[in-house]
Amino acid sequence: MHIEETPFTKRRRFIVFTQKQFAEVAEQQRKMLFESMKDKLLPAKHPAYAQVNRVAQRLIRANNDIPIIHDQKWSVTLIGDKEKNAFVLPTGHIFVFLGMLEMVANDDQLGVVLGHEMAHTILGHGAEQVSVSHFVDYFVIIVMSALWAILPSDVISGFSTYVMNKIVDVMLHLPYSRLLETEADEVGLRLSAKACFDVRESVSFWQRMNIVSHFEGDVAAQVPEFLSTHPTHETRAQKLEESVPKALELRKECNCPPLPLRNPQLDVAALKAKLSKADAVDDPWKPFIVVIK
Repeated sequence: MHIEETPFTKRRRFIVFTQKQFAEVAEQQRKMLFESMKDKLLPAKHPAYAQVNRVAQRLIRANNDIPIIHDQKWSVTLIGDKEKNAFVLPTGHIFVFLGMLEMVANDDQLGVVLGHEMAHTILGHGAEQVSVSHFVDYFVIIVMSALWAILPSDVISGFSTYVMNKIVDVMLHLPYSRLLETEADEVGLRLSAKACFDVRESVSFWQRMNIVSHFEGDVAAQVPEFLSTHPTHETRAQKLEESVPKALELRKECNCPPLPLRNPQLDVAALKAKLSKADAVDDPWKPFIVVIK
């Protein structure tokens, strides 16, 4: 057990594992993940690998001065699923769902997404989350043991345990998870800027996610932020918009080519108008539906 600082953000945190111990945990996680998704893994010859490899290699080459990126062995695996998701394991394995590739409008947006996911690995968020959970669970066990000793019945004790777990989730686990997501957004934007991606697309991507989620009626996107592990799409877009000017300066320092004059926000507005128009079309099954009043 020790206290350390995160790379880049210099935030102090509590870590239970040594690097060697967590590497063993991460490798076990990798094996279990491959086994659980074996029916959805796409072969290396799938055409979608070209875009993911291109973007991932660009991020890695541009940030190779960072020891964790330089020393890590990176690989890409595609998952044939419509879920809009991507993640990077502490082992350097990059997983991208086909649903995410359908969601991003261009390489710049995919660069932002992969930059965010790689940032989780660089910042050691996996080990940090496990460490925090370990510490919190230990505290909860002590409190609940005391409650079970003094409460008059198993029913009341059981209900108290349920309430306690919910309070811990809302007050500790969920806010901490959102903190890590915001931190990964911030650091991921730096990685994307150094790779000369159009960092303005970070805002556009989360605005697109917000528009499409509402259009598709995504239940998860409707959950209040305080009950979610992630900030809302709107919150992420707003925070990234605040960080974009600094990322653009970093991009200039890296001698990146000038950005196109066209504002990515125009594409977001066009998407919103298109989906609003589609949403307004009459339901073709309307003649066969009787509304109950």
